[in-house]
Amino acid sequence: MAYQVLALKFRPKTFDEVVAQKAAVTTLRNALRERRIAHGYIFSGVRGVGKTTLARIFAKALNCASGPSPDPCGTCDSCREVAEGRSMDVFEIDGASNSGVDKMRDLLEVVRYSPARDRYKIFIIDEFHQISRSAFNALLKTLEEPPPHVVFIMATTEINKVIPTIQSRCQQFDLRRIAPSEIAGRLRTVAAAEEIKVSDRTLALLARGAGGSMRDALTAMDQLIAACGNSIQDEDARAVLGVIPEEEVEAFFAGIAARDVAALLGLVGRLSDRGYDLVAFGSEIYRGARRLLLSRALPGAADVLDLSKEEAERSRALSERFGEDELLRILNLIEEAQSGLRFSAQPRFYLEALCARLARLGELEPIAEILSRLDSLGTGAPGGPAPAPAGTPGASRSGSPGGKPAGGAASRPAGPQGSRSIPPRRKLSEPESSSGAGPPDDPGALPLPDGASLFERVLARLESENPTLARNLGTAVGAREEEGRLILPFSERSPFRPQIEQRVNLDLISRFASDAAGRPVTAKVVTISGGRPDARGGPEGPAGALNDRVLSDPAVRRVLDTFGARLVDVREKKQ
Repeated sequence: MAYQVLALKFRPKTFDEVVAQKAAVTTLRNALRERRIAHGYIFSGVRGVGKTTLARIFAKALNCASGPSPDPCGTCDSCREVAEGRSMDVFEIDGASNSGVDKMRDLLEVVRYSPARDRYKIFIIDEFHQISRSAFNALLKTLEEPPPHVVFIMATTEINKVIPTIQSRCQQFDLRRIAPSEIAGRLRTVAAAEEIKVSDRTLALLARGAGGSMRDALTAMDQLIAACGNSIQDEDARAVLGVIPEEEVEAFFAGIAARDVAALLGLVGRLSDRGYDLVAFGSEIYRGARRLLLSRALPGAADVLDLSKEEAERSRALSERFGEDELLRILNLIEEAQSGLRFSAQPRFYLEALCARLARLGELEPIAEILSRLDSLGTGAPGGPAPAPAGTPGASRSGSPGGKPAGGAASRPAGPQGSRSIPPRRKLSEPESSSGAGPPDDPGALPLPDGASLFERVLARLESENPTLARNLGTAVGAREEEGRLILPFSERSPFRPQIEQRVNLDLISRFASDAAGRPVTAKVVTISGGRPDARGGPEGPAGALNDRVLSDPAVRRVLDTFGARLVDVREKKQ
């Protein structure tokens, strides 16, 4: 007798033998038990999850001599003929080679006739999604109101290609991918039946490589038996299947944790010299990064990832060498590299560049720290702990110990010779009062010059109360005081004018102006039509209009709001 491959020899023959499709099996068995037989069924799912197998078992259950029965006997003529593929009343049709409308018309002609012997005339259409649209339309009426002795069972890997009018006329069962643990359990049963010596580690390797397909796993096991005989060693299994050893994946992430570029490049060279597929290695490290992230963030990651106790312990120990944010960055970088690695003319070079980039991740700093330092530069305060409050020992007017001005040269290390340091942004402050009170308690502020305008005093007050409003108010053109009013001119195209005109902001500006002037002052926004001068009252012209267009861009506004930048006329830049 000719050799029969494992995928056919161990194909399920009863509902009890079907793996991992409990919902579909339970529904079909209840329908058989209660005689609630529909005229159309669609089984969808990826390859190798049991679509055609389940259709054949259901056909046997419908036409079994003792049925319809949820447990077909398997011994009657009908059951044996269905199992052997020679039943006169069960038709298996390949949708790919019978996709035309003429073939569908021939099938519908057969539908009209009663079964030759059995209870139902059953049509199993495989690869149903490959039928043409005209063939779908020809089937519609018959599928909706078929003769009582006809049952259609369709199997497809792409349910989205089946037109909705067909789907609405059938009961649908989405068969899920089979979990690696369930595949490994089935493979263990097959190995015992075939008297094959194989470790659980190799079975797990086969299960992970199957991608949820039982047929793929059994086919790969057939290949291993042909190559290794009845005793399969782990090393031989990895060599035959071309699977990247798990130790190499772990060594890859250990190299990243140690920032060892040389070790990573040596690993890539070693895999390349052994003939491993580097694109497949890219997929393995992507899966490995996900495993480390879940092991780091999820207490029960072993159950989610379906890992053995030993594998879970190794993943947990390795994941503790990284932070969650760092693992997220590693995962994103590897994901971005997947397509580039797949289509690269030199995948080894591409992978080596990725290794160098991943090993340097430790030199990158969190964005929050960078923004904090930039903000400290802008306010003139060092990016360290807050200065001691006024009046405490060691605190001076500047807020730094020893009387050193905060943010000055004495508080920052000097840069390389010839480099330019960024001076801290000085804030305007209210002048010292005539009563002899000291300067304001602001270590980054300077006293206002003599004769400072009312507008400058309002800006100085706003700097400490509402910096964003102060920056936007600073773009007013030629602000002045007139008869108890603080006039705030803005271009009609200014993006800041609507914010300043808000009642709550105008009231705040009026209050600060009244406090500074010692008398009631009302803030009033006026609109300037035409071109726009610069923020300090320069002449109007096209450069001002360009600034308006630049400032209206949301990305520019985010930069200005983040770093406290002030608008500078384009013409000054040219000079």
